[in-house]
Amino acid sequence: MSPPIFALLFFTLVHLRLGSSALVSLTRGSFLSVERPSDVLVSPTGSFSAGFFPVGENAFTFAIWHGVPVCSGGSCVPVWMVNRGSPVNGERSRLSLTERGNLILTDAGKFIFPVWSLSNGSSKAAKLQLSDTGNLVLVDEGGETLWQSFDFPTDTLLPAQIIQRGTRVISSRSRYNYSEGSYSLHFSDDEVLRLIYNGPTLPVSYWPPPWLPGRFTSKSSRSAVLDSLGHFLSTDTFEFFSSDYGSILPRRLTLDPDGNLRLYSLNTSTRKWSVTWDAFSGMSCFIFGVCGNNSICSYDRTFGRTCSCVPGYERVDPSDWSYGCKPTFQLSHECSRDVGFVKVPYVDFYGNDYSSTSNITFKNCQSMCAGLCSCRGFQYTFDNGNGIYNCYLKTELFNGNNLPSFSGEFFIKVNKSVNFTKDQLQKRTRYNCTGGNKSEELDRKYRQERSSAVIRFMLWLAVAVAGIETVIVFVVWFFFFRNQQDISAASYSYFLASTGFRRFTYAELKKATKSFSKEIGRGSGGVVYLATLSDNRVAAVKLLNEAITGEADFFAEASIIGKLNHMNLIEMWGYCAEGKHR
Repeated sequence: MSPPIFALLFFTLVHLRLGSSALVSLTRGSFLSVERPSDVLVSPTGSFSAGFFPVGENAFTFAIWHGVPVCSGGSCVPVWMVNRGSPVNGERSRLSLTERGNLILTDAGKFIFPVWSLSNGSSKAAKLQLSDTGNLVLVDEGGETLWQSFDFPTDTLLPAQIIQRGTRVISSRSRYNYSEGSYSLHFSDDEVLRLIYNGPTLPVSYWPPPWLPGRFTSKSSRSAVLDSLGHFLSTDTFEFFSSDYGSILPRRLTLDPDGNLRLYSLNTSTRKWSVTWDAFSGMSCFIFGVCGNNSICSYDRTFGRTCSCVPGYERVDPSDWSYGCKPTFQLSHECSRDVGFVKVPYVDFYGNDYSSTSNITFKNCQSMCAGLCSCRGFQYTFDNGNGIYNCYLKTELFNGNNLPSFSGEFFIKVNKSVNFTKDQLQKRTRYNCTGGNKSEELDRKYRQERSSAVIRFMLWLAVAVAGIETVIVFVVWFFFFRNQQDISAASYSYFLASTGFRRFTYAELKKATKSFSKEIGRGSGGVVYLATLSDNRVAAVKLLNEAITGEADFFAEASIIGKLNHMNLIEMWGYCAEGKHR
């Protein structure tokens, strides 16, 4: 009888050990201690854990993360935090569910005080538990939800977690600083789901970008949700699918510290997260404030995004680009005295225009900026549509973006005594524009076989007949369609000459969009696709539908877009009108 008794005792000991290290709920009158690593709530299947999460030396937040209860070596990524901006001490801090049904997080530093509390006004709360969706729920005796973490997201949305009117997703300050950052995702007053940059002045919407078709809005409801297959759908008609759509995987939609909204999927074998969708693929320099004030953002397909200070400036915080750059010089109180300007090509600074003046000389534009104390620089741009130069005075050097296609010039205001080397100026605006014009000779070999004289005669006859038919077709085309062709050619030539736009072939755009595979927008006029041109420029290609088939209609729309030539709005690089393709 001894073996069965031994087996029973072994099972009981293992069960007790597991039960002590994995809590399924926090009941009334109990607490979780920061000093006990085993004080972790685990969802029924172990998909999620909730407990004290280390965010620094002797600093903890109460958080939710995917998977195992014990985190080591940065293996866990928090998807929710209750005290992201106020970490608690690593000793004697605790999360308690009181006898009165109140949930309280206390920090036991020099004095014990509540960091966060949830009062229900009654003693109905029975327990705190974690679901397999990652939702931390406070329920009453009957299992009814009194409070849930899904209603108060931090920087992440999980599958089945609905973002709706009044809900805000706010980025972290940096990768290791989990306090609230400068970016948020929420429904705006026009009922469109937007990314907002909460900068030093007024909040600015930077997504969806202005070149995408408008979204449909409904005043009846505002909500959006991600499912476990990788499909995101919003009531403003915006939706996307992950690159691994269809697989049921742990996923999280996170607004990262750099302002980019990314969908991550977890490889359950390696425990590694990978990006399966993002809002600014290849266009991360269009995110507002990503490099801070007085800086320039550059994007390269090989090295990704880089930030640099404008000439004459240095970083405020070497560890955080969002603080931007500060000048290394001082300007005279007599504004125009000892003032110089440094030319920075291929750079545009969005917004903060003090004034804009049309049909002005470069010298007058420069004098206006020199005489204005608050002017930090000016943009001098040629208007192709009107054939004149425009001057834009900038009071802030914000959202600097390196654009190889930008034809305007920007001039930074500095002290005349500041000198720069050629390398200091070029390293911020250098582009490799050499193309790889390599050709490969095709090695084609044909095997010749014997054929009878009859077969050779029939082949020659078929060729002769085909040749005669070709000549007839050509003659008909020449006489009946020559006029129309001449008119079309004249239209194209005139359009090209008057606008300066490049005419792309359909094959070029098909290659640039990878056969029109990545859709980034849709409207009544057509579909917008993401493209990478042969010179590595990232572009949005609008493929018009059959509603616009005539040349006049097409050129009219292209001309209207082309006249919006201010870099703060939109830039048109070219067009395609080939057969039925527009």
